[in-house]
Amino acid sequence: MEIEDALDVRASLAGQTLLVTGATGFMGKALVEKVLRSCGEVRHLFLLVRPKKGKEPHQRFNELFNDPVFARMKKEQPEFQKKVTLVSGDVAQPELGMSKQDKERVQSEVTIVIHGAATVRFDEKLKLAVAINIFGTQEVLKLCHSAPNLKAFVHISTAYANCQIKEIEERIYAPPIDGDKMIQLTECMPDDIINSCTEQIITGWPNTYAFTKQIAEDVVRMYGKSLPSVIFRPAIVVGTYAEPVPGWIDNVYGPTGVVVGAGAGLMRTLHADKSVVANLVPVDLTINALLAATSQVVKSGVQDEISVYNYVSSTLTWGDFLKYYLQHGMTVPSVKAVYYYTMTVTANRFFYLLMVLLLHWIPALLIDGILVVTAQKPQALKIYRKIHKFSTVISFFANNQWKFTNDRVRILWSKMSESDKKDFNFDMDSVNWDKFAQNNVKGIRIYLFQDTPDTIPTGKRRMFFFHILHRLVQLCCLAFLVWFLWNPVTTLFQYFTADDMNTTIQYTRHIKTKIA
Repeated sequence: MEIEDALDVRASLAGQTLLVTGATGFMGKALVEKVLRSCGEVRHLFLLVRPKKGKEPHQRFNELFNDPVFARMKKEQPEFQKKVTLVSGDVAQPELGMSKQDKERVQSEVTIVIHGAATVRFDEKLKLAVAINIFGTQEVLKLCHSAPNLKAFVHISTAYANCQIKEIEERIYAPPIDGDKMIQLTECMPDDIINSCTEQIITGWPNTYAFTKQIAEDVVRMYGKSLPSVIFRPAIVVGTYAEPVPGWIDNVYGPTGVVVGAGAGLMRTLHADKSVVANLVPVDLTINALLAATSQVVKSGVQDEISVYNYVSSTLTWGDFLKYYLQHGMTVPSVKAVYYYTMTVTANRFFYLLMVLLLHWIPALLIDGILVVTAQKPQALKIYRKIHKFSTVISFFANNQWKFTNDRVRILWSKMSESDKKDFNFDMDSVNWDKFAQNNVKGIRIYLFQDTPDTIPTGKRRMFFFHILHRLVQLCCLAFLVWFLWNPVTTLFQYFTADDMNTTIQYTRHIKTKIA
């Protein structure tokens, strides 16, 4: 490698002014934390946040930075407030919903734009998904064109934007419909018609999220070709591996929801192929790769072709994922669990639906029946409807296999200096998934269940009780099955035995007659 090809992330970001959209989201928080903590020479950060009724800017600021993920950064960079400005805006609105004063300031000062704002709800209404994911991307790019000092535009997409094909390369694919036409379509058609036609419109994609993110990539191709642009595609982003603390997580999306559901004793079956690659990427490694890609585009400037980076995993299977999480989940059970920590996994849809009936619907009906009898509000069925809605989403990714090329990511890693490889590690081969699962389970317990460490002994006692109860329930179910089948089996046995006896008697009489 030539010395001039080497990347220096800190040097690339030194003196830069960043505009970050989606800063209040999961990846956005991790990005802001890393930049403020590890890239101290950054000049300023503009964070585009949607206004909230009745909340002043300083309240929104405190609300954002009170998240536990920023605790370490605050200690190491106590003056961080001087480098951060919250800008009120909304990517789904024209000109990003920014005031004229804010827009002029951002345009004149910004040098790097990292666009991460998106609706990540897979079942989002198509009109809103288009407004945020497609129209919002257009508006951010228009702002970039009016920024005279722009050195990089980074669009955060998803590795599954092109999930309609099985082999996904690091390039932009032709969209099913032009971005402008899709925007016009949703603006002209009544909401009820759009909603009724959504499945036909997104044919080939599993949900509106992946569909609109794919079209958004083509919007970047059209509007960003004269800009120093890059598209970054992470796979399924999960909690932190190492920094700022191991195991931090703030949402129940994707595989985390499976762990939370199982840990609570609510989710007991999953439709998944254990041999399929789970394609999980820790958020801290993902952010490091994103910053390395940003550093590369700052260095290279405008290129003939927009670079695409597939940041993916290739070793962990869904079987391994569930094995690690069930193993470590039993060591630190939550005191909020309502049943035993167990999971039946199958790739057979018929068997899965049978398990859903036996392990989810029937218990939910019994629980709601008890609640109604005791004059309480039924809620079990409502909870399981949400679980199954979520399960349907995750099952698509847990039963299908894709092949990703990631040559650009590997080249990017090879260009990193040894110090940057340590401080901005994004080598997926270095991940110990057993260790990750152990820390992530603890993080879920702390950040999502909000259980303090001193409750672990109580959680273990409760789980022991639930284990005994679980075995008793299994024994009762087995006894009921034996009883249920006993009458038909014995009846058949008696029927065939009776026929055999009659035949024997008749044959014996026939022989005696012959002898006589």
